[in-house]
Amino acid sequence: MSPGGVLVTQSGCCGLLNYHECFTTIHNTLRNSFKHAHPYAVDIPAFGCPWGYNLCYNDCAHPDVFNWDPTDVDRRIAEGIKAECLPLHDYDGHRHRGLFSLPK
Repeated sequence: MSPGGVLVTQSGCCGLLNYHECFTTIHNTLRNSFKHAHPYAVDIPAFGCPWGYNLCYNDCAHPDVFNWDPTDVDRRIAEGIKAECLPLHDYDGHRHRGLFSLPK
């Protein structure tokens, strides 16, 4: 991977009843392969469970992306979307914070 590169990969179902089937194994493998491996989940109703992902990197320009203030995320989104584009409906600062807050 290039210096400063980031790997994002889907990692399987991560619901409370079945996270151990593959999500935990994938996360542990990535955690041992990268300096940083951050799990997160997205609710995908068609899958019947929260779907897990891992964001991994060794060095990153924005290593604290998980703790960004929701207002800062909203500002970054507004700066990055062109006026002629449709607005985002499913992603904002609060959703960003929730992505990285997995249940215990």
